[in-house]
Amino acid sequence: MRMTGKFGRLLGIVLSGVMLFIVLSSSSVAAENLIVNGDAETGDLTGWKESKAYTVGVWKATDYSDRGGQVTGPHSGKYFFIPVASSVSGDYDTFLFNDVLIPESAKPGDVFEISCYAHTYADDTEVEKDFGRLYLRFCYPDGTYMPDENGNPKCMFKYETIEGTADWKRYSVQMKMPEGAGDIQYGIWASQRDGGAFANVSFDDIVLVNLGQ
Repeated sequence: MRMTGKFGRLLGIVLSGVMLFIVLSSSSVAAENLIVNGDAETGDLTGWKESKAYTVGVWKATDYSDRGGQVTGPHSGKYFFIPVASSVSGDYDTFLFNDVLIPESAKPGDVFEISCYAHTYADDTEVEKDFGRLYLRFCYPDGTYMPDENGNPKCMFKYETIEGTADWKRYSVQMKMPEGAGDIQYGIWASQRDGGAFANVSFDDIVLVNLGQ
């Protein structure tokens, strides 16, 4: 009986380990990053589109920047994203964005989260400080924007504002997947407000995952 008891306990431990492995494996699959080149490690803008509404050629992946007297390196890896020029005269916002099909395994009500590490500059003393944004938007399968409950097609999105952070800090936005969604648009936004040549904001390690329900 003692041998049976020991065997039973051992079998229980093994089965528990197997179940834990299955749970962890399932979690890692569910948390797969849907963004291509979110860490800028290709050294260029692969996987991203620049805003065409303003101008192009204002972003780059870099391994170094010196903004406002502050030297910055990547949050992790070798490269990170920065805007390197102002947009056209009178327009101070520019952004990188892309869209991705929602995985077939996703269900309405699943929570999608986009996160990044970003910072601006603490020594920005201008009245209107530069800032950044991280945003997420749900679209129909054809890529058109989904309306909110009031029928406004430009409001089915959420964003987090990045301002006044001298060091890398994590930001995130979460949204529940609505019925009928087939596409997600995501982006990083830079807003130049202090009259400089470019917006003082940096982004790295951008991740989009389905957290489930």
